[in-house]
Amino acid sequence: MRIKQKIFITVLVAIALFSYLPHAYATAGGFHGGGGNTTTNNGGGNTTNGDYDDSYTNNYNSYGNNRYHSYSSYNNNGSYVSSPFDFIFIVVLIGGFIWKFKKPALGKSSYVHGKDIGNTGLEKEIEQTFISIQEAWDRQDLQSVRNLYTDELYYKHQKIIDDLLAKGLINHTNSVIVDGLSSYKRRSDESFQIDISFVAIDFSVNKDTKEIVQGNNMYRQEFKQRCTFLDDGRQLRADKIKELKI
Repeated sequence: MRIKQKIFITVLVAIALFSYLPHAYATAGGFHGGGGNTTTNNGGGNTTNGDYDDSYTNNYNSYGNNRYHSYSSYNNNGSYVSSPFDFIFIVVLIGGFIWKFKKPALGKSSYVHGKDIGNTGLEKEIEQTFISIQEAWDRQDLQSVRNLYTDELYYKHQKIIDDLLAKGLINHTNSVIVDGLSSYKRRSDESFQIDISFVAIDFSVNKDTKEIVQGNNMYRQEFKQRCTFLDDGRQLRADKIKELKI
């Protein structure tokens, strides 16, 4: 979580606690109601009630044999008397902010440097296979690396290229450098999964004018992909490739 986000959440929690404590103390002596308008929050908006002569307002919601009471009123000193649901609302609000602004737990997706997976020969083969596929993509020529694909992934990638061409676009991915291999996991005797961290120049151009319409052709960007390879002892073949957030 970034420092600014931590500060924001800390301040939010502090404000919520200081706001709630006086309300809690106000309810300790009982629910002493007064006249005037009372506004209750019903989830779907605010409903303003008229004057009440009762000492307090009870909202009952029944489910089966259980009854829930919520109180919303003002005491004789004009202080707001809190409902238990106010505290629940504050907790939910704070939790929502924390969930929204916290840094995602991307331990398996964060960029990695280092290629040591305990098998030097396999490391080199993974890197060579991966770069060959990326270079073929850059040339729009997957047929040249047909032997490095399973049928399913080959046709999937070819369709992406064809769809882009139909839209008048060509995607280029070049100058690929593999920086890291991580999360190596054998799925069976003949397949494994691994995360590949790499940098590359990635951009798309108009197929006719060659004008860049997305990305840039000057600077490398960081990427990470989770790849599943089939390994029959003779040739690695890419079976699945999934983009990961970093």
